[in-house]
Amino acid sequence: MHFIRQFWLFIALLYLSACSVQPKKLEYGVDTCINCKMTIVDSKHAAQIVTTKGKVYTFDAVECMLQKMAILPEEKIGLVLVCDYLNPGELIRAEDARFFITERVPSPMGANLSAVSDHGAIPGIVQNDEVQILNWEELKSFKLN
Repeated sequence: MHFIRQFWLFIALLYLSACSVQPKKLEYGVDTCINCKMTIVDSKHAAQIVTTKGKVYTFDAVECMLQKMAILPEEKIGLVLVCDYLNPGELIRAEDARFFITERVPSPMGANLSAVSDHGAIPGIVQNDEVQILNWEELKSFKLN
């Protein structure tokens, strides 16, 4: 009887850990973008969605992630992460990022869209270029070219 109780406790713990909303370490050169099927190689522009059930979607660019978000029900999205342009490979919450669009910084899919965690760093990156700066809510409703 004791063994059966331990067995079911183990199964319950295994189930709960499998459904955790946790990011996955990106494997550059191995992982592929769920949207465009390209291999993810750019550690400055990659992105990730983790569903409320723990499923991880990887993207080679924020613009690919936005396309997937347009068809994924919002209530199924648990976590949205983007790479910090200034700290390649470091995933940050999209809500905490500031996004900028400039031709000076091309992104994998051509939208010239990048994200940073340090909002004050954007002027140093783009200098005197023409740039659009958006927060996460603005970006979600922005029409990319």
